[in-house]
Amino acid sequence: MDILKILLLLAVTLIPGYAVFKGNYQNKKWVKPLLSLSGSFLLALSFCHLLPEAYHSIGSTTGIYVLAGFFLQVFLESMTKGVEHGHYHAHGQFSKYFPLLAIGGLTIHSIMEALPLGGGIHDHHHSYLTGIAMHKFPIALTLASILHNTPISLGKKWLWFLIFAISAPLILAIHPLLPEEMLSEEMLAGFSALAVGIFLHVSTTILFEMEDGHRLKPAKLGAIVLGLAIYFLTQ
Repeated sequence: MDILKILLLLAVTLIPGYAVFKGNYQNKKWVKPLLSLSGSFLLALSFCHLLPEAYHSIGSTTGIYVLAGFFLQVFLESMTKGVEHGHYHAHGQFSKYFPLLAIGGLTIHSIMEALPLGGGIHDHHHSYLTGIAMHKFPIALTLASILHNTPISLGKKWLWFLIFAISAPLILAIHPLLPEEMLSEEMLAGFSALAVGIFLHVSTTILFEMEDGHRLKPAKLGAIVLGLAIYFLTQ
């Protein structure tokens, strides 16, 4: 089963990256609705599945992990400049340190999301993997688009992108080698609650970011409703 998870996580990052670097990705209008869809899915997943399961395993300690994950994401966003929610807030200026900072932040983000996947706590619940896959696809598009317009060689663009792409699959691959203490139900519940904090920051940022004039466009509203529908219909 872990092989299938690894292949899926690789596919949802490498395919959009390849499309961007080959110049086959032109229309970016559907990225925002896709982000809204994944954001609403992650929000439903966090409140309806991850939080109740974490509280069942580790009780009120769950709140500490959630807060830790939330503020970890606040810190990571200072490195990635918002790539996790489909933007690059740097007014078009590419710092020479951008690839190092962004890939470092996104790699930590991916590792924190992937840690609960390989230990069995979510093996009976496919929604966690689905949510991560839905989230990674637009992130990969955004990151590849930024790197594509960064004045570095194509080889370096692929190198930076591949570091991000393999981070989550690598965690799944080495899960069997991790100490048993890290794979206990309590530790996995803690990692899951940490991921909830990250998801809450990312999803609420996506959902609460309005267009100019604080308008909620029909496409975004439809994507939010569709994300919620997909979650509840697949339970």
